[in-house]
Amino acid sequence: MIFFTLIFIFFNIIIPTEQEVNSSCSENPQPVLSQRTTNYEIQTSLDDINNILSGTQTIYFVNQSNTCIQNLQFYMYLNSFKNTETSFLKGTSTIFGNQFSNRNLNEWGWISIEKITQEKHQTKYDLTKNTRYIQCDDGNINDQSVLEVLLKNKIEPGDTAIFNLEWKAKIPKTIARCGYSRDFYFLSHWFPQLGVFEKNKFGIWDWNCHQFLRSTEFYADFGNYNVQITVPQKYIVGASGCLISEILNLNNTVTRKYQANDVIDFAWTAYPNFKTKEEIWNGIKIKLLIPSEYDDQIDRYIKILIFAMEYMENHIGRYPYPSITIVCPPFHGLKSGLMEYPTLITTGSVYGMPKNIRTTESLVVHEFVHQYFMAVVANNEKEEPWLDEGFSTYFEDRIIDSAFGKSKSLVDFIGIKIDNRDLTRLEYTTMNNHREGPTARPAWLFNEKNYKSLIYSKTATTLHTLQNLIGESNLDTIIKSYFNLWKFKHPKGIDFMNLMKSELLKKFDSVIAIRNYELFECSLYDSKILDYAVTNITYEHQLKKSGIFDSNYLSPEISALIHSKVHVERTGDWIIPVEIQINFENGSSQIINWSGIEGSKILNIYNSSKVISAHIDPKHNLLLDIDLNNNSFSVEPNQVALIWYSNKFMFYFQNILQSLSILL
Repeated sequence: MIFFTLIFIFFNIIIPTEQEVNSSCSENPQPVLSQRTTNYEIQTSLDDINNILSGTQTIYFVNQSNTCIQNLQFYMYLNSFKNTETSFLKGTSTIFGNQFSNRNLNEWGWISIEKITQEKHQTKYDLTKNTRYIQCDDGNINDQSVLEVLLKNKIEPGDTAIFNLEWKAKIPKTIARCGYSRDFYFLSHWFPQLGVFEKNKFGIWDWNCHQFLRSTEFYADFGNYNVQITVPQKYIVGASGCLISEILNLNNTVTRKYQANDVIDFAWTAYPNFKTKEEIWNGIKIKLLIPSEYDDQIDRYIKILIFAMEYMENHIGRYPYPSITIVCPPFHGLKSGLMEYPTLITTGSVYGMPKNIRTTESLVVHEFVHQYFMAVVANNEKEEPWLDEGFSTYFEDRIIDSAFGKSKSLVDFIGIKIDNRDLTRLEYTTMNNHREGPTARPAWLFNEKNYKSLIYSKTATTLHTLQNLIGESNLDTIIKSYFNLWKFKHPKGIDFMNLMKSELLKKFDSVIAIRNYELFECSLYDSKILDYAVTNITYEHQLKKSGIFDSNYLSPEISALIHSKVHVERTGDWIIPVEIQINFENGSSQIINWSGIEGSKILNIYNSSKVISAHIDPKHNLLLDIDLNNNSFSVEPNQVALIWYSNKFMFYFQNILQSLSILL
C-alpha cells in the first residue's frame, strides 16, 4: 500500500501534470474561416526579475501567390523601444505626455533572433547569417523594426515552408502599448512576426512590411496560433484566443497553452492583482481582467460589452470567435491600454469613475468594434487607417447613444450632458486646419495633432452624414455586405468604395446614388471644406403696378405682398445641394432647394408675411458642415450662439476627462 501511495505522489506531485481547462475553443470546434497563410507555434517564458522573454517558435507559411518567394520580412517591433533614434521615437521626447529619454539602460527594450532555420525534406538550413535590418520607409539606419531574411531554398507557389526560430527579447518599461510597469506586463507585437506577402500597387507580389512609425499601427496575415506561456505562479494571465490547458511546474512557474485560430495577431498580459470575471453570452466566453481596486466597475464592463456584441450581431453580423477578453490595466500601466488585438481588447479607467461618466464604456465599445474592422475585415492599418478607426468610431457612437440615450450618452453629470456622436463631430469641426490633407492616405503622412480628428472623427461623421441621407437600414446593408464579402481578407479603400457605389445604385435613383457616393468620396479623398451660411434677411416694399396702361392711369399703391431677401453664402469650396427652410412671421414655412454652385445668392421671397428666419439644412443631415452656427439667421434674438459655446465647452470638458484617464 505504501509503495502505491509513493507512486501516486511521484506522478502527481514530483512530476508536473497537464490539466485540461474548460474552454469554449475545445467545446465548440471552430470551422476554417481564413486561408491560414501564416501559422505559429510559440513557446515563451517570462523572467520577471530581469524582464526578459525567451522564445522558440515554428512558423508554417503557405505561399498563396503565383510567384516564387526568395526572402522573408519580419516585424521586430520591440526594437522600436531600443533607443531614442528609432523611427518610432525619433523627433519627440514624450509619448502620451510622458518623458522617456532619460530612462535607465535596463528600461529600454529590444528583440533579437538568435537562430533561424528552414526545414525542407527533413533537412534544416541555417539562415541566421542571412539576415539584415532594412528601412524601406524612411531610410533611418538606426531603426531595426523590420528584419529581412534571405532564403537558401525559395518557396514555390502553393508550397508550405517551415521555419524554426530561437529568440530573446528585453521587455521595455512601457512607453506605448507593450512593456512592463512595476509588476504589470502587457505583451503586444512581442515576437518575430511575418509581414504580408501580397500584390503591391503595381500588381507585383512583394512583402508588405512597413517600419513601426509613431502614427502607424499594424498589419499581418491570418493564421492559427498555438502559444505556450510560462510565468511565475503568482501571475494571473490573459491572452488572445482560448486557454486550453495549464501545467504547474516544479520551479514555481505555470505553463499555459492558448489557441487562437484565424487571427492576425496574438497578445497577452500578466499581473498578480487582476480580479477575474467570466461569463458566457450566446455561446461566447467573455473574460474580464480588472485590477482588484476597480471591482465596483465589473458589471459596467460586462454589461456594455454584451450590449455591443448584441448590437453588432443584429446590425452587421455575428462575432465569429469563441471568446473575447477585456483587459483593464492598473492605473500605473495605462499606457498599455486603449488598444485592440484579435479576441483581446485593452481599455482604461480610474478609481471611483462615476457611472454617469461613460468614457470607460465608450472605450470598451470602440475596441470591441475593432474585432469587426481590423481583426476580421483586416485592412492595412498602416496604409488606410480610416477603414478601421473610422468605422469603429461610427459604431461606437451609435452603440453608446443606443445604450444610454442621445444627448447624454457619454456624460450626464452635475447637469453636464455630452453626446458621443456630437463629440465625434466636434473633434473634426473644431480642428485648426481642415485642409491638412485627405483622410484616405497612409498614417505616416499625417500631422500627429490632426491624426485622430481626420481618421477617426471625420470618417465617422461622414458615415453619420450618409446615414442621415440614405437611412440607417440602407447604410447597415452596405456595411454588412462589405463585412460579409471581405471578412478574413485584406480589403483596400477602393474595395469599399466600389461596393458602396454598387449598393447605392441598387437602392436609389442614379442621380441620388451618385450624389451620395460623391459626397463620401470627396470627404475621404479630398480636403475641401463644407460650410454654408445664411448671412442676412432684408426687406423691400413691393408696389402694385402704376403708370399709363391703354389710357388707364393706375396710381401707385402698396402691394399686399412683402418682398423678403434671404442672403446665403457657400463659404467653403465643397459644393453640395442643400435645402433651405424659410420661416414666415405668420407661422408658415417653405423649403427652397439651392444647388450651392454660386458663392453667394439672394433668395427673393414674395409673400403676404415677411420672412423672419432661414435655416440651411434644417434636418441637420450634413454633419460635415464645419459651422452649424451660421446655418441659420433670424431677425429676432435667438440662442444659437449660446448653444455653440455650450458645445465648445462640452468638447473641451470631454478632452479633460480623456486626459485624466491616460495620464500617469
